Amino acid sequence: QGALLRYKEFAPIILGYREIIISKSWSDYDCRSGDFVIVTINVTNMGNVVIQNITVNDVFGFPKLGFILYKGALDKVINEIKPNESIIYTYTLINNKQGIYKINAAYIKYYYLIQKINYSNELTIKVRNKFLINGLWILLPAGFGLISIISLYWWKNRYDIESAEFERREELMFGVDYRTSAWDKFVIEEHLDQLEKGLKLTTKREKEEVY
Repeated sequence: QGALLRYKEFAPIILGYREIIISKSWSDYDCRSGDFVIVTINVTNMGNVVIQNITVNDVFGFPKLGFILYKGALDKVINEIKPNESIIYTYTLINNKQGIYKINAAYIKYYYLIQKINYSNELTIKVRNKFLINGLWILLPAGFGLISIISLYWWKNRYDIESAEFERREELMFGVDYRTSAWDKFVIEEHLDQLEKGLKLTTKREKEEVY
């Protein structure tokens, strides 16, 4: 028995584990141009140790051509987060352009023995134009087309009236249609020119026009 070694019982030391998750959500995934949208970032400590100095960043979290930052900040520093604790912060955007957008993930950066970076989920957002704007895109071209048709009809009608009035004045002044007389004179001169060149008038109508 004296040769036996006795060891004192001891409890194992648990260093702990870290697990922080980050999620991202929008208040509206199918919105209208000009609407306000609230973006929510949720950071939760799923581990069993306190994590300090966590940097949350969502600078590239939305397309700058489709959205405008209205209120809030795109990054945040969390001094510490305890086990099973959640910290939420929000910022507000304004939609300003129609389209379907892929929303990039937000991320957190922290140190626990080594540097760690976790990313949130990505999103797909649809932005539609307001009904009035879509209606204007249809009505404006149709309106311009209708105005063009009415203008062409008005100018054509005016030209026909002026042309008829001009012909009426010709008949009053010359007794016959002046333009018809001028054309007949041109045809006769052309046929006489053919006779002078020794060409024959082949048709009965040509002979009647000359003689």
